Amino acid sequence: ALDASAAARGNLLSGQQLKAVNAFGQNVAAQGYGDYTNRLAGLANVGQSATQQTAAFGATAAQNAGSALMNAGGAWGSARRFGNEALGGASQCLEIALKRQIFDALCA
Repeated sequence: ALDASAAARGNLLSGQQLKAVNAFGQNVAAQGYGDYTNRLAGLANVGQSATQQTAAFGATAAQNAGSALMNAGGAWGSARRFGNEALGGASQCLEIALKRQIFDALCA
């Protein structure tokens, strides 16, 4: 469009025409470069968001694993306590039974 207009006026290779073509080329290049950098920035934001989400998922997984281990430890401790109480109760029953047998043997 610039060349056709300049040719119609007879200024196809004038300094003014070359200056206008140069300005047009620079504007096209600047716009293309701006679009390119905006696309790159968009990709960087996608990557940053993905990294943040991955870090959040990892922190949540670590927290859940820690909670599961704490719960398992508490359950194991409770089982040992109840097991010890059961053994204590069984030993008391055995003691009473043995005392009863000794008492019966002495009194018979």
